[in-house]
Amino acid sequence: MNALYRPGPMDYIPDFIDRKWGRKPIEYDIPIMEKYLKDTYGITVYQEQVMLLSRCWRTSPVVSPMPCVRRWVRNCVTSWTT
Repeated sequence: MNALYRPGPMDYIPDFIDRKWGRKPIEYDIPIMEKYLKDTYGITVYQEQVMLLSRCWRTSPVVSPMPCVRRWVRNCVTSWTT
């Protein structure tokens, strides 16, 4: 939980708490994400999770990794600067 107390991820604290206590369902955009985001209730908290997910996307025929990674990084930077 302490890892969420940074400018970008702080927006996800209510979702994290609701998912932890079962008030909200844990949802994954892509099923393979569950392997890496299960411990954090479907929320990307750590940079290591992003790196592991990008490696999985590279091998996935469904998703092209770079647009997803770029979009994720752009969203993080936008939320950190506002």
